[in-house]
Amino acid sequence: MRRLTLQGARWHQHGISIRCINPASLLFAPTRRPFSSTFRPYDEDKKQGDVVRYYEQSTLGSTDRIEIDLDAEDLAEEKALKARIAELEQQLAEIKQEPFAPNSPLMQRFSEEERVKVLEALRKYDTEHKDEEVQLEEEEAKLDTKYDDIMGQKFKELKDQQEYLWDPTKFPDEPSPAPKKAFEVELTVPDTQQASIARFNQTLNALRSNPSFPQRQDAWRSYRRCKEALPFFLDMIPEEGLQMLWRSQVPHSHEESSRLLHWETLGDDILSSGRDLGATQWLEYLGLLRQNGKSEKALSLWEGRAQDIRQCSPEDIEKYLKLGIQIHVALNKPERARDIAMAYFAADTSRDPRVLIPVITSWAQKSTQKAKEEAWTLYLQVKTMLGPDINMQDYDSISTGLLKAGQVELAMAVFKDMMLTGQQSSSESMCLFKANLGLYDHLHASSISASDVNKVSLAALTILPRKFQNKFFYASWIKKLIGMNEVDAAASVVELMYERGVKPDSKHLNGIIGAWLRAGSPSARDKAEQLGWAMIQKRIDWICQNKSSEPSIHDMERHINIPKHMQRPVPAANIETFSILLLHYTRRDREDMVNHLTECLNKAQIKPNTFFMNHLLYRELRKQNISGVWTRYNEMTSTIKPDLETFACLYDCGKIQYDRTRFNFDAKFPPARSLYKEMIQWFNNTTAHEQKKTKQAFSKELYDQIVRCFCLSLDPQGALVALRSMKQIFGFSPDLDTTRILIFLLVRLAPAQPGISKPRRRRIASTPRAKENFEQISQLLAAVKDRKVAVMSRQGLELDELGEEEKKTFQVELLCDLLRLVMGRIKGNAEKTEKSIQAAAEEMGVSEVDLGVLSDLELP
Repeated sequence: MRRLTLQGARWHQHGISIRCINPASLLFAPTRRPFSSTFRPYDEDKKQGDVVRYYEQSTLGSTDRIEIDLDAEDLAEEKALKARIAELEQQLAEIKQEPFAPNSPLMQRFSEEERVKVLEALRKYDTEHKDEEVQLEEEEAKLDTKYDDIMGQKFKELKDQQEYLWDPTKFPDEPSPAPKKAFEVELTVPDTQQASIARFNQTLNALRSNPSFPQRQDAWRSYRRCKEALPFFLDMIPEEGLQMLWRSQVPHSHEESSRLLHWETLGDDILSSGRDLGATQWLEYLGLLRQNGKSEKALSLWEGRAQDIRQCSPEDIEKYLKLGIQIHVALNKPERARDIAMAYFAADTSRDPRVLIPVITSWAQKSTQKAKEEAWTLYLQVKTMLGPDINMQDYDSISTGLLKAGQVELAMAVFKDMMLTGQQSSSESMCLFKANLGLYDHLHASSISASDVNKVSLAALTILPRKFQNKFFYASWIKKLIGMNEVDAAASVVELMYERGVKPDSKHLNGIIGAWLRAGSPSARDKAEQLGWAMIQKRIDWICQNKSSEPSIHDMERHINIPKHMQRPVPAANIETFSILLLHYTRRDREDMVNHLTECLNKAQIKPNTFFMNHLLYRELRKQNISGVWTRYNEMTSTIKPDLETFACLYDCGKIQYDRTRFNFDAKFPPARSLYKEMIQWFNNTTAHEQKKTKQAFSKELYDQIVRCFCLSLDPQGALVALRSMKQIFGFSPDLDTTRILIFLLVRLAPAQPGISKPRRRRIASTPRAKENFEQISQLLAAVKDRKVAVMSRQGLELDELGEEEKKTFQVELLCDLLRLVMGRIKGNAEKTEKSIQAAAEEMGVSEVDLGVLSDLELP
């Protein structure tokens, strides 16, 4: 209420009407409220001795007035604060006093006599330690002086550095900043974007030499970042920098085309900004558009450059016309592509005519008779222009393109010309054309026209000679197409054989089945299975043709899906057909189809071959059915002769069978010595030619697998005999891997400590005892080698001077000596060791092999 009254008084002083006051305020009783602040009107004209008094009334109309003091509350608060400050100052004075000062609170607690004693003791202490205090003060002063000197020196250095930075005239020899490179972007941008521009310049510097793929990607990211921040950034890039960026984004290989797709965006940015691409950049841009399937866009840009290209160099004009041919071919516009090609050759007749090969394929894709005649006309022109320079690749490109377009008759005529290359035959296409037109002189390519081809008749020009009307001609064509990975084209040749009345053999179709399966696509796999099962059904039908109820390949469980037969008659399947399908199904773990295929093989009354048997063995091996592998081997080898791949499968089984960590052993599977004897007996029963092929096919992997099987069997005698016999029979010798396998065998043979059983673990190097044995065996091997080298040195031989065969023999003898030494120390009798080795050789069927003797090495 006091504030309202005072404010009303002040408003009245300024001429504000009383009506401005809220009437509602008159309804409240007057209350006194504390002032938060005091407003003192000040007048400069007042004298210093004047006094201003303030009064308070309940309402504006009342006559009761009470004098008030506006400063009373402030004065009371000030007085309380001063009293508190005085109290704090007194406490501070007491705190500043030393604890043992005469009037300190601590000393006041003592009596007079005690105080005198304490003061006397303090005086004596000060007297005794006065020198130490002085010395301490002097050291502190020295430290302060030294600190001041150091700080002064630092301040002087900072001052000199500041003068160096801000007064360039003081240092006239200071080098000027490096000049800006021609490709760098100037930093005439806001401060917030200068870091991005600087980063972009760094990426351009990285592109000057041979940049890596990450550096090119980094340049693109920096460009996009600057472009998003500065819309006018492309106008700031110098021409040289733009060319560097363009070259970095053009794919260097076909693999990069899918990883680096920035060239189109960059080209669009350049064209949209009003700048133009150079002639080389234009050609690259158009070529990349065509390669990536954007031929429509490439065509519009190609046509838009028709007027400007005349000012380019002849090389660029040639590339421009070739691109035009390729773009129109991609858009299936062969007529326009042919016109551009004619202009291409009109400018220079020495240009490569191979640009017409895609145009031939483009014409062939049209099913009209005119299109066929145009395609054949262009072929004759290409053949005439190339002359003797035409090669097999040219014939392959043309014939494959015609086959893919469905023009099998034309493709066969091209293949016929390829077969007649280098022969003066009247059946060659160019000779037929001139003979039908009555021409005998040299014919220019420009004089060959579609009207002449039409006049002669295309059928007469593509006629096949009688000597080529046989399956061998078509088989060579099919084989060539399969080698080129054109399997569908090879299948179309088979269709042509049916149309020409030439029945294909099963070996022709087996090659197509295998090629389709190797392709791996679902459609190719379905076609291969369809053809294969049709041939199997044909074989079964031929076997059971005199029976009343003929079996079928569909006579089995309903859940097996057999592809339907082909509509055309197919040759009967042979064992190669079954082998191809078996390999296909075993690789995909189709157990049901493998069983059904085996049943169909019995129905077809075809004896399985070694290839078929091996894949059945590998099928059991993948299931780790060791007993099943050996049982099937014994059953099938009664009528089938095994090969080296068969024993490779058996030794893969042996790696599992002889593993000491396996608890379930198959008793039917033979031990390592018996398996080795089985292989040696098979080898001795083969012919000399077959033995030579076996030695060539014998691999290092099989060699190590055989040694590993003896090591897993803990048979050092068998391992020694195998090393000696395989060196003599197959010419193989151990290497570092073989040495490591044998060292692990000797570590396993080392006797365990008394009371400790050997662990049934394969990773023997994980135990401390095994590690110690491993180190001892390795040291023993090194000692044996050093002794043998020393013996050779006394005989005048050096290890490095030995030939390749002598080094192999030395390695075999080294490991055999090591095995003999360890076995001799374990058995304690060298004579028993030699007898056990000889017994192992007889058991393994190689008793005639020279097993060697232990050298006198004088080892401790």
